[in-house]
Amino acid sequence: MQFCLMKQFKKQNAMKTKKTISALSLVLLFSGLISLYASSPSNMSSLPGSVLGIQKVTYIVKIDHNVDLAGFNCNYYIVISDESGKAVAAAQPFRMGQWSYVFQEYTNTAQTAHTRTATMTKDSHSICPDSYIFAPKSLNGPFDTMQTYTFVLIPEKAQPVGK
Repeated sequence: MQFCLMKQFKKQNAMKTKKTISALSLVLLFSGLISLYASSPSNMSSLPGSVLGIQKVTYIVKIDHNVDLAGFNCNYYIVISDESGKAVAAAQPFRMGQWSYVFQEYTNTAQTAHTRTATMTKDSHSICPDSYIFAPKSLNGPFDTMQTYTFVLIPEKAQPVGK
């Protein structure tokens, strides 16, 4: 009788231990996922810059859609770059009908005192019989964080070579 009670007691304690370990594992898993999600760059805009030590400058690139873009079927990317040509934000693909694009540059200084240039670059794999030229537009800093700066790109039909 005593042996049966002892065996049943050990079995109950083993089940409690397994449940406790399982519950703690789930808590650690969820807290890890939450901290990972909170630290991802896509969520930095929702956190105050002073908490992270990171500030952002926002750029808006507008495409002048008063120009006839009929037959425009090439793949272009819109890029914001610094004076050395290095992209300061992720490039975005041009989509017909979308005339405004928002870019964010993350920095750890209150001002970024450089030149920023907006360009539309043709995808190197795209074959375009009727190409357009998009003259780059530049702005000179300083660029204050928490401010928005706008570029307007105007497409022009490329002239055929030899004319």
